[in-house]
Amino acid sequence: MLFKQINLFLFLCTIIFYLMIPLYSFSGGDGSSLNPYMISNCTHLQNISNDLNGNYQLNNSIDCNIPPFNLGTGFDSIGNISARFNGTFDGDSFTIDGLFIDKPTINYIGLFGYTDSQSEIKNIGIINSIIEGRQSVGSFVGRNEGTMLNIFAINLSITGDVGTVGGLIGNNFGNISNCFVENLTADTNNNGNGGGIAATNGFSGSINSCYVISSNISAGSGNTIGGLTGQNSGLINITYVKHSYVDGDTRIGGLVGWNYYAQIFNSYSSNTTVIGITNVGGLVGLSYTASWTGDNSYIINSYSSNSVSGTTNVGGLVGMSESDNTYYSYINNSFSLSNVSGTTNVGGFLGNNNGNAALINNSFWFNTSGNPSLGIATDSNVVSQNVTPSTNLSYFFIQTNYPINIWDLSIWNFNDNFQPTLDIENLNFGSSSSSISSLFPLQSIFSLIVILIILGFFFK
Repeated sequence: MLFKQINLFLFLCTIIFYLMIPLYSFSGGDGSSLNPYMISNCTHLQNISNDLNGNYQLNNSIDCNIPPFNLGTGFDSIGNISARFNGTFDGDSFTIDGLFIDKPTINYIGLFGYTDSQSEIKNIGIINSIIEGRQSVGSFVGRNEGTMLNIFAINLSITGDVGTVGGLIGNNFGNISNCFVENLTADTNNNGNGGGIAATNGFSGSINSCYVISSNISAGSGNTIGGLTGQNSGLINITYVKHSYVDGDTRIGGLVGWNYYAQIFNSYSSNTTVIGITNVGGLVGLSYTASWTGDNSYIINSYSSNSVSGTTNVGGLVGMSESDNTYYSYINNSFSLSNVSGTTNVGGFLGNNNGNAALINNSFWFNTSGNPSLGIATDSNVVSQNVTPSTNLSYFFIQTNYPINIWDLSIWNFNDNFQPTLDIENLNFGSSSSSISSLFPLQSIFSLIVILIILGFFFK
């Protein structure tokens, strides 16, 4: 009889333990879409790893600059390549402060390590944080395949010991919109791929309505570095980089290092220093496509106004544009105000136009003292390119002049005394419309009732 009672007691303790988990793992909620788990501290945040398919919401701003999360290797990234986060995370317009991760031998590092295609992260900022990983490193996500909306990061130091470092995302193969990064220091440790938003924007990725300001993206002797993203194989639209510093070896751009059979629309880079050796551009270092890629490359309705310096294939807008005879590398309706210096193939607009399908239409450059005397330094295309110089700086500010007279007035702001701007600085990071659960949600109350009934039965 006693043995049966002991077994029953152990069985009831097990049930009680599992019923009590929601009370201690989070501050409320049951993880459903209508009643998400509520997160009130950094321990709750770490507990997301226990249910990678759940729904989560911040209850308040989170301070992670506390033990044990600011000691040793710090916070453990949520999800990895074999166990990906596929839930939702709503910051409800709060912030995470002092995120610390020190894992230089681990790939896929950030608040989330790896997010799958059904994941959603929104309405959240990360501030005052230090993050180091091996490869695919970002403040929010190491590799993203889901949706990210209304996110920002301020005052960050991010390092990837073998490269692939982004201010928000290491590798982006999902959709990110309404985002910004300010005061970022990103270091690829002399390796490839670094960017203010993402190191790489993959073939299925998109970056829309995002900007980077006052940041330093450095690769040393590494390659493929951009103020917004190092390599773009997807879509970039309505973005800009300002007051920043970008440097590396080859494929270095004020916005994108390597536009790789991809699309850039309605974007600019200004007041940024861009330094490299080969294929260096004020907006894009190298814009490339070929028959085996299966797609064209585009730079449309965009401009640069930077200080650009390099050695070979250096251009005010693009360092080198390259294609074969199957697919086209287009640069349309764009201009450069950049100051350019270099040694070989140095152009006020484009350094080297290589290939019969590299086409430029309705584009302009500022032909001023100290800049190269040629808009395109070297052009192997048999088709004449439509690139026009202007010695009048104010020409580029007046909306009735080419090429900006055909730009979208709903996207661009024009002032006859200033360069065109994009009206995305006042991004909407509005509070979530979902209700906030109480400290003791229905699931937890139900759990307590069950526990009391069981205990009453046992001790009756």
